[in-house]
Amino acid sequence: MELFTVGYESHTLPQLIRLLKEHEVTRLVDVRERPISRKNGFSALALFEATRKAGIAYETHRDLGNPESIREKWKNGSLPEGRRDAAIPGASQPASG
Repeated sequence: MELFTVGYESHTLPQLIRLLKEHEVTRLVDVRERPISRKNGFSALALFEATRKAGIAYETHRDLGNPESIREKWKNGSLPEGRRDAAIPGASQPASG
């Protein structure tokens, strides 16, 4: 199994679906804490419907995402603290420097 990550900020919904199909993605896992969006087509229900029509499974797993408390640290420039708080036990961490 291969794992890809994708953002949606620079895509329209049809572009995202096309990209997923081009890479033979069979399941889209939405890790957003709140799977809603002001961007047309990117709320959970719209994504579910579009991926279903394209033959791609859609599911949400908020627990795999980046919590707001850590996102705020990164937005405020507290990268070392954000990295520490986001650390997954046993995962490799970027070198400091």
